[in-house]
Amino acid sequence: MSAVALPFFWKDRHGVRHLPSRMETRHLFYTLRMIWNNTMPASARIPGNLYSFDPTYTREYMMGAIVAIVPELAMREDMTIEWRQQLQHMINWLSTHQLKRSEHIQIAEAA
Repeated sequence: MSAVALPFFWKDRHGVRHLPSRMETRHLFYTLRMIWNNTMPASARIPGNLYSFDPTYTREYMMGAIVAIVPELAMREDMTIEWRQQLQHMINWLSTHQLKRSEHIQIAEAA
């Protein structure tokens, strides 16, 4: 019997859960950039602020967020040129540094 994959929900600082496919593009992009810059090494970061997260935001949860959000944003047609460039930077970085997990292969293919 195979396991059923549950949808990913982003939990904001107030504890409210958001399904990425239902988030407004601007909010979703800035959420991804915040997650990215606080999860990836300094050499992979893109312009944006760093934040403090409580311990419930584990590295695994943050990587799961990246895996869920990148393909969603790649399908959005209302991305600005700057957001698309930053998203492509993330995809390129993942494809060259993080292809140890099959989810990252799916991210690279989604773009």
